[in-house]
Amino acid sequence: EALPISSNGKIDRKALPQPSALPNQTYEKPRDEIESMICNIWAELLNVDRVGIHNDFFQLGGNSLQAIQLLSALRKQFDREFRMEQLFGALTPATQAELIRSLDPKGEDTERIPRLDRSTEVGMKSVETLTDEELTAQLNALLQEDQEEE
Repeated sequence: EALPISSNGKIDRKALPQPSALPNQTYEKPRDEIESMICNIWAELLNVDRVGIHNDFFQLGGNSLQAIQLLSALRKQFDREFRMEQLFGALTPATQAELIRSLDPKGEDTERIPRLDRSTEVGMKSVETLTDEELTAQLNALLQEDQEEE
């Protein structure tokens, strides 16, 4: 009925009850090698024991930094180029497998998806050196650039 409040008037997160099982989180095993590889990448990245093909990345505890790491791992593992926007449109291993199958090794689907070389841009820092706030700001700026290009 009410959220627990700490002595300073903020929500006392430590006093909140542990969430029960998330809805639609029944485990469904990978159906093929691509789904299996994606589930393994997720399990390692999110430090969970097992990932089903219909699990949601953010419901399993993923965050924006891990989403960037996931994008990098998927690009490397499957030799495909796709945008963060496409990854956010495919937040389960099953939908990511569909996305990967739809792209050829050069990252093309029905229309050419431009891959920007941001490594030479002035002012860009390595992901490892960014604070969470800087990373979120850069991610939002890159997503906005991609949307403006369309």
